[in-house]
Amino acid sequence: MKRFVKYLIVTIILTIGWGIIVFIGLSHGWWYNSIAGSKEPEAFISAIKESTKKEFVGNFAMAIMKNGRVDRELFHFTQQTS
Repeated sequence: MKRFVKYLIVTIILTIGWGIIVFIGLSHGWWYNSIAGSKEPEAFISAIKESTKKEFVGNFAMAIMKNGRVDRELFHFTQQTS
């Protein structure tokens, strides 16, 4: 019985530890792949423009905020031909 309790406690501790690692990793973006090569807004906007021209169908609006104000805006739309 003592052996079972030890294994149970170890399993619970490892599960909680793993959950903490996964939560921190996801909240800090450890497993995200950046579409831009750097963290600069200009590189991000150019990467978004390229990907929307290639893949996106529809309307798209994006604003980059800096210090609580809109720093850059990007709009993409496709015209419908009937």
